[in-house]
This record gives sequence, C-alpha cells and structure tokens, in this order.
Amino acid sequence: MNNNTPEFWKKLKPDSIVTLTDKETLRRGMESGAGMDGTDYTISRIIDVPQQEKICRWMFFELECGEDTRWLWVKIVDNEIDLHVMEMPEAFNRGDRYDFAVERVDSEDDYRWVFQNPEECDDDPECPVFDEDGALILDNLRYTTEIDWEGQAYVKKKQGDLCGIARERPEPTGELGPQLATIAEYHAINDNDKPDNAVFLEIGPEEDERGGMISLMIGWRVATTEVNVLNR
Repeated sequence: MNNNTPEFWKKLKPDSIVTLTDKETLRRGMESGAGMDGTDYTISRIIDVPQQEKICRWMFFELECGEDTRWLWVKIVDNEIDLHVMEMPEAFNRGDRYDFAVERVDSEDDYRWVFQNPEECDDDPECPVFDEDGALILDNLRYTTEIDWEGQAYVKKKQGDLCGIARERPEPTGELGPQLATIAEYHAINDNDKPDNAVFLEIGPEEDERGGMISLMIGWRVATTEVNVLNR
C-alpha cells in the first residue's frame, strides 16, 4: 500500500521499521560515520488523535534507533498527507498547565511564555480565562501565538488550539484509557536551514484540574519518498 494514503498510516503497527532518507537525517548520518543510506528506526509507540470536529487527524509515531529518539508526525486532512520528522528538545522541561501557569512562575523553569498572557486574552465571554473570583481557569488558557526557539521564530497556524481524544498503541499500563489531547501547530517565519515546524502536544485525563502533560516538538517537513516503511 502506498504511504501517501491515510489508510496506510492508520494501519501501521508498533515494531514496524521506518527508514528516513531526508536531507537532515542523511547529513547527520554523514557526520556520525553512518553513511548515506538513511537511518532505520523502530516504531515504539503510536499516538492517534482524531480532531473532535473531524477537521483533521494527527498521528505521532515514536521512532527509536539505539539512543536516538525522534517522532514522525503525520497529519491527515481528507486524503492529504503531511509528514514531519520531529524532536523533543531536551532544554524544554515538560510539565502540565498548572506547572507552567502557576507553580514554576518566577523559577528557573518559568514557562509562562507557553500560553498567551491571560490579561490580554480574556475577551471571549464563552471561554473566560478568569472565574468570578479572579482565579485562572487553566482549561481555557490558549497557547502562545509565537515561539522563539534557538534562533528560529514560529507563528501559530490559523486554526488555533484544537482538541481530540488520544489513543495509544500499545495501550499504556494502568487504567488511563483514552486521553484528552490539545494540539497547537506553528510554522517558521523565516525560510532557512533551521527546523520549519513546531507543535505543542498536550495529553492528559479530561477531568484533571492541572491539565495534561505538555510537550514541545520541533522539526521539519519531509516527503513521502523520504520515508520508507516495513509494516510488521
């Protein structure tokens, strides 16, 4: 089956082998002495998030090759496929909404920038950022409109923050079940040799007052011809 169809990615299973041959992967292979044949990764985890209003579907495939971990982000809109190779920067200390908006404020890990300033975006009566007592409503915080990361500037895409129910394969241990996911996508302002896309991926129980665990991914778009898959 052709890897530029949605059904191909929906049927992909953990333990399948993904070979990346994009320019950045080949460059790193040359620097490490691995050559120009591309790098083989094993899919260790799949996070599947259909958007709740069926606008799109996001699939995140965790790829492992020894100590090298990346994510293949597949976005499906109707029958169109976009592929991105993403990495989670080690410098970004993951946390939940309460961590970023309250607990870490004025600390070394002050990540208030992850969200828009509540004072400047409390303009939607149907989605207030503050309650009647002036306390933050964490669920209603909106992700920042711009990210500045390692010299590259990214702006949020027009669709804003979107939600869906995330399901993982293999299923995580415990009784977590489906989780609520919030996703905000960004594209780079400048056309250069730096990564061209960013995404916030937040996943957690829908009723958790602290919000979900937030990850930042930075990466670059790749062609379907640069991703070869051996489905297990």
